[in-house]
Amino acid sequence: MKKQILKYSLIFFSLLFSFLAWQSVDRAIRTSSGWGVPIVWFSLFFVLLSLSMVMIRRRIILELEIFLSLIFSFVFARSLFQLIFIALGFLLVSWACERIVRDMRLNIKLDLWKTIRMGSTLIVLGVGLVISSQYYFEIKDASVDKILPKVDMSGISDALIQKMLATANPNFKNIDNSGLTVDELVLEAQAAQSGGSNGADQAVPLSTDQVNQMIDQQFGSNISNQERQTIIQEYQNKMKDAAAAEQKIVLDDGRQQISNIVGMPLTGNEKVADVISQFINNKIGEYFSPGADSNMPLLPLIMALVLFLSVISLGSFLDIFWVLVCKFIFFIFVRLKLVEIKKVQAEVEVID
Repeated sequence: MKKQILKYSLIFFSLLFSFLAWQSVDRAIRTSSGWGVPIVWFSLFFVLLSLSMVMIRRRIILELEIFLSLIFSFVFARSLFQLIFIALGFLLVSWACERIVRDMRLNIKLDLWKTIRMGSTLIVLGVGLVISSQYYFEIKDASVDKILPKVDMSGISDALIQKMLATANPNFKNIDNSGLTVDELVLEAQAAQSGGSNGADQAVPLSTDQVNQMIDQQFGSNISNQERQTIIQEYQNKMKDAAAAEQKIVLDDGRQQISNIVGMPLTGNEKVADVISQFINNKIGEYFSPGADSNMPLLPLIMALVLFLSVISLGSFLDIFWVLVCKFIFFIFVRLKLVEIKKVQAEVEVID
């Protein structure tokens, strides 16, 4: 009874994870939310499907499990042509199932690593084909902005911006560019070029002693301390206002120059990494959508092909870990006596 419950549980959860996997693919396509979640769901699906192929003997049940697991893709890519790719994927995964089951029968000693690896590549090919076809049929009528991936520079912005600034001017090497905004970049650039600090500190040319000497020359040394402090305060206020006005001119001019380069209006509060990312994305969009015609029939096909090759490459790398997880789970089943390994005699044909 426990074995039956275990087998049907494997089928149920493999179907559940496959549905969640296709749903996460649909969400990743529509919202550009990344492919991390689909990778997790497909990993769980691969593990449970492989265990099902190893533990379930009835081929019709396995075929039905494979078919239902793949047909869920049609729910999200509702195109009759998608059924063709689902059928091709079904044939590949069924072939993988045949190879795994046949290897199980031919083995003298159980070797789960070798057995599952006999069909893992075909499973990755079949599932990858259905994933890329779902992606194609969901984006084929979308605009270029929806099809093209968005470039995110946040992960490498610090090193990239530091290198760009240091190349432009060696004085920029000491700039802390973590979360650097456009206004901060303009002020840092001004300070690096002038070799000093920016803002109000640069706008006060005279020290307090120099101001006192100027007061003595203009008003004499007999004025009261209160009058002297008032004159000093007025002078400093004027210089601060002048520094603020000068800084505003520098910021306005710097923003305008950067805005002309990237081709977008700037307020100064934008992060430089975000501006660079937006600039790259705009240039990619301009390249792939010349003129007013943004309909490029080949672009969805190219992107689907790139996705297919990416899935195959990633799957070929991850299936090593997936098979190890299968072995570990199977070991737990054996230890818990949910699965029993027996030795039986078998008749084989030999040439005398």
